[in-house]
Amino acid sequence: MENSFEPNERIRSFVLENYNIATSYPDPDYDQLVFLTAAICKAPVAYLSIIEPDTICLKARYGIELEKLKRKKVLPRPLLIRGKVF
Repeated sequence: MENSFEPNERIRSFVLENYNIATSYPDPDYDQLVFLTAAICKAPVAYLSIIEPDTICLKARYGIELEKLKRKKVLPRPLLIRGKVF
């Protein structure tokens, strides 16, 4: 895979594809979770994302209108490999 940043990328992509999570209908439970997260953290923006091979799908969001982002432009490779910010 060309965008294979993580060691388990193929397995993760396979599972996402089989469950059809990224393209499924909006889920009110996800929406409520994101809303509560934003409220508790007093954040103007919160979202739940699904990382696909080439895009990031914002499955539930609060304070942002975007639905998809290009994966290459958003997630730096070292962050994906390390799995943590700091």
